[in-house]
This record gives sequence, structure tokens and C-alpha cells, in this order.
Amino acid sequence: MWKKVGYHFKPNSDFVMSPYYLSLQDELKSYGFILNQKEFNDIQSFQEALLKCIEQEIIVGVSVDLYNLPYSVFYQDLHYEHDIEVISYHENTYVICDHYYNYFGEISSEDFMKAIENQAKQGSLRIYYIETYPDHVSQKSESIIQRNIDALEGNISYSNYGEFSYIGIEAINEFKEQLINEFSKRTNLEEQDKLFNTIYPSIKEMSFSRYHFKNYLEKTNKSKKLVMQYHDVSQSWSILFQILLKGNVTRDYNKFLTRVNNSLSTIYQKEASALKYLKEDWAKEISVSRSVLNETY
Repeated sequence: MWKKVGYHFKPNSDFVMSPYYLSLQDELKSYGFILNQKEFNDIQSFQEALLKCIEQEIIVGVSVDLYNLPYSVFYQDLHYEHDIEVISYHENTYVICDHYYNYFGEISSEDFMKAIENQAKQGSLRIYYIETYPDHVSQKSESIIQRNIDALEGNISYSNYGEFSYIGIEAINEFKEQLINEFSKRTNLEEQDKLFNTIYPSIKEMSFSRYHFKNYLEKTNKSKKLVMQYHDVSQSWSILFQILLKGNVTRDYNKFLTRVNNSLSTIYQKEASALKYLKEDWAKEISVSRSVLNETY
């Protein structure tokens, strides 16, 4: 489903980094869906609404605390907001789907509710689900590829673009410089933790977006070399997170800043290489299409 990739960095807005050039609502709309969201102030009303959706056979997304997910590598180790899909409920057991951990299976009602309760302490409780958008016209593959090229080159308008925004993969170098500086000037470990907690989901989304785009390229029969390029880019973003996580676990971020710097340099090189191959592959497709048209007419 997800096949749009870009790069957007806003240092003056809580160090926000995003791979998306459309808002979530516009992204879903481009695939023919409407996003419905509901927020709750208490656990009881949340659970009632969740069970009602399940009774109506509506698959919903919910935010939970990673700390209470038994299959997560952060089980009983790290408190962090995480989204999962809830499929069904039967005999004190929920069936869920977690795309990040590739987990599809059961979780006890006890563990699930603890994950909800801990999430409630961190922020609001919410349920979201999608419905089909009426009169939708699907985007053609070629328009998606060209839009991604434009986005990666910084040649289109990004959602939430601001005065201090940096867009396109060239902005990765700006992110690298500012991230290292930000960690270096925060001498207090608690302040460094806040920065880590801010950028962690952004890095995860960067990896996800490249992984999903790799799958899209594979399913649309693009060259294996191009597919592997975006596989490598996705893995590189994941490695960056692992390096930062080591800093968090060992309580010494400064020890890993040289590796963070090198990792981001590698990421930029791989992003640039993947974009080069994407443009070349796309140019070949256009050339073939024009040749076919010329032969037809």
C-alpha cells in the first residue's frame, strides 16, 4: 500500500524528520481511503468503543505501550508509544497484527490492557480505522515513480513545509550536522534522552518507507538491482537506530556520535545511489513506452 518516499527535516519543530511529502489523510485518500479517528479520555469508554468496532468486524488501529508487548524486543524494557491493528477478540484474548514486528497472532487481554493503561499515562487513547473513499481514481504507477523522484530531489511541495524546512535527500547532511551538534551540546543525559525519544520514531519511519517502496518496486517488476538498492537504504536507516539505541541502553550517547556521523554519511551515499538507479530505471521505462507507441502509430 505505502509507496511514496521523500525526505523532510524541520529542526525548529521538535527535530521532526519525515519520509512523507503528503499528510496521512492525503496519502490515504490517494489510495482511495478515508481515515477515521476517535480519542478517549478514559480506558472504559475506549474499551467499549474498541469492542463495538470488533463486533462490527472493523479492523482498527490503536496506540499501545511497547513495554507490555511480549513479542517485542523492548518487552518490559522500554516505554514507548507503538501502533498495532486489532483484528478480533475471543475468550479474554485479542488477535492483533503488528507490521513492525511482523507479528500476527494472539495477545492476552491482561497484557493488552496493561499496554493500553501504560499508553494512557503517556498520552491520549485513540482508535482509528479506514473506509473506502467514494469515486476514487487510482494513481498510475508512472505518476508515483515520478513524484517520488521529484520528492527525493526536493522539487515538489511537502506537507507541513515551513520556513526552516529542508527537503530532498541533500537535507540528510543538514540533519547529520544538526543532530551531532544537538547531542554534543546537551550535556544532561535526560535532555539527550528526550532527543533520542523525539528522533526514534522518525528514523523508524524512514526505514519503513524505504522498505515498503522496495516491496512496491518488486511487485511492479522493477530491476532486482533497484529493488536491492532500496532494501539496503532501509537497512541503513535501521542500523542508525540500533547505534543510537546502544547509546540509550549504555547511558552514553557521546561514545557513539562518531558512529552516528559515519552512519548518516553512509545513508546519504546509499540514498543518492538508489535515486540515481531509480531515475535511470525510470528513463528506460519511458524510452521503451515511447518506442512502443511509435511502433503502434
